[in-house]
Amino acid sequence: MTTPSFPLLLAYEIFYTESGRIYHLPGERKRILLTEAEYTARIQKYRDTKTEYMLLYDYMFVLKKDKWEAIPSEINIDEVEFYYQLSIINEQDYMKLKYLYSEYGNKKN
Repeated sequence: MTTPSFPLLLAYEIFYTESGRIYHLPGERKRILLTEAEYTARIQKYRDTKTEYMLLYDYMFVLKKDKWEAIPSEINIDEVEFYYQLSIINEQDYMKLKYLYSEYGNKKN
Protein backbone atom coordinates (compact mmCIF):
# COMPACT_ATOMS: atom_id res chain seq x y z
CA MET A 1 0.00 0.00 0.00
CA THR A 2 1.36 3.41 -0.86
CA THR A 3 1.34 6.40 1.42
CA PRO A 4 -1.09 8.47 -0.70
CA SER A 5 -3.75 5.81 -0.06
CA PHE A 6 -4.03 7.15 3.48
CA PRO A 7 -5.75 10.56 3.41
CA LEU A 8 -4.71 11.33 6.99
CA LEU A 9 -1.07 11.33 5.91
CA LEU A 10 -1.86 13.93 3.30
CA ALA A 11 -4.01 16.07 5.59
CA TYR A 12 -1.96 16.04 8.78
CA GLU A 13 1.55 16.13 10.10
CA ILE A 14 1.54 13.25 12.56
CA PHE A 15 3.51 13.12 15.81
CA TYR A 16 3.71 10.08 18.07
CA THR A 17 4.91 9.80 21.64
CA GLU A 18 6.24 6.47 22.80
CA SER A 19 8.08 5.80 26.04
CA GLY A 20 8.77 9.50 26.57
CA ARG A 21 10.17 10.03 23.06
CA ILE A 22 8.56 12.14 20.36
CA TYR A 23 8.58 11.06 16.72
CA HIS A 24 7.42 12.65 13.52
CA LEU A 25 5.72 9.95 11.41
CA PRO A 26 5.78 10.85 7.72
CA GLY A 27 4.50 7.41 6.64
CA GLU A 28 6.22 4.65 4.68
CA ARG A 29 7.28 3.07 8.00
CA LYS A 30 9.62 5.96 8.85
CA ARG A 31 10.12 7.50 12.27
CA ILE A 32 12.02 10.69 12.87
CA LEU A 33 13.08 11.12 16.48
CA LEU A 34 12.71 14.73 17.62
CA THR A 35 14.20 16.54 20.56
CA GLU A 36 11.83 18.54 22.72
CA ALA A 37 13.13 21.74 21.11
CA GLU A 38 12.61 20.40 17.56
CA TYR A 39 9.11 19.24 18.44
CA THR A 40 8.20 22.60 19.98
CA ALA A 41 9.61 24.48 16.97
CA ARG A 42 7.62 22.33 14.52
CA ILE A 43 4.39 22.69 16.47
CA GLN A 44 4.86 26.47 16.62
CA LYS A 45 5.57 26.57 12.88
CA TYR A 46 2.43 24.53 12.14
CA ARG A 47 0.34 26.78 14.36
CA ASP A 48 1.73 29.89 12.68
CA THR A 49 1.05 28.50 9.19
CA LYS A 50 -2.26 26.91 10.21
CA THR A 51 -0.96 23.50 9.15
CA GLU A 52 -3.03 20.65 10.55
CA TYR A 53 -1.20 18.23 12.84
CA MET A 54 -2.16 15.24 14.93
CA LEU A 55 -0.72 14.00 18.21
CA LEU A 56 -0.87 10.26 18.91
CA TYR A 57 0.15 8.45 22.09
CA ASP A 58 1.40 4.90 22.54
CA TYR A 59 -1.17 3.96 25.18
CA MET A 60 -3.97 4.53 22.64
CA PHE A 61 -2.65 1.74 20.47
CA VAL A 62 -1.82 -0.64 23.29
CA LEU A 63 -5.47 -0.55 24.33
CA LYS A 64 -6.71 -0.89 20.76
CA LYS A 65 -4.38 -3.82 20.02
CA ASP A 66 -5.46 -5.56 23.24
CA LYS A 67 -9.11 -5.11 22.28
CA TRP A 68 -8.53 -6.49 18.78
CA GLU A 69 -6.71 -9.53 20.15
CA ALA A 70 -9.54 -10.20 22.62
CA ILE A 71 -12.35 -9.54 20.11
CA PRO A 72 -10.97 -10.22 16.59
CA SER A 73 -14.33 -9.51 14.97
CA GLU A 74 -13.77 -5.85 15.96
CA ILE A 75 -10.55 -5.53 13.93
CA ASN A 76 -10.62 -2.70 11.43
CA ILE A 77 -8.11 -3.84 8.83
CA ASP A 78 -7.83 -0.32 7.38
CA GLU A 79 -6.70 0.96 10.78
CA VAL A 80 -4.23 -1.91 11.10
CA GLU A 81 -2.74 -1.04 7.70
CA PHE A 82 -2.57 2.65 8.61
CA TYR A 83 -0.85 2.05 11.95
CA TYR A 84 1.58 -0.32 10.27
CA GLN A 85 2.45 2.30 7.62
CA LEU A 86 3.05 4.80 10.42
CA SER A 87 5.35 2.27 12.19
CA ILE A 88 3.11 2.28 15.26
CA ILE A 89 2.42 -1.44 14.86
CA ASN A 90 5.51 -3.57 14.33
CA GLU A 91 5.80 -6.39 11.79
CA GLN A 92 4.95 -9.12 14.32
CA ASP A 93 1.78 -7.38 15.55
CA TYR A 94 0.80 -6.53 11.98
CA MET A 95 1.01 -10.17 10.86
CA LYS A 96 -0.83 -11.38 13.96
CA LEU A 97 -3.67 -8.90 13.49
CA LYS A 98 -3.93 -9.71 9.78
CA TYR A 99 -4.17 -13.39 10.64
CA LEU A 100 -6.84 -12.77 13.30
CA TYR A 101 -8.76 -10.61 10.84
CA SER A 102 -8.60 -13.30 8.15
CA GLU A 103 -9.86 -15.91 10.61
CA TYR A 104 -12.44 -13.92 12.59
CA GLY A 105 -12.72 -10.36 11.31
CA ASN A 106 -14.87 -11.13 8.30
CA LYS A 107 -17.31 -13.24 10.29
CA LYS A 108 -19.32 -10.61 12.17
CA ASN A 109 -22.76 -11.78 13.24
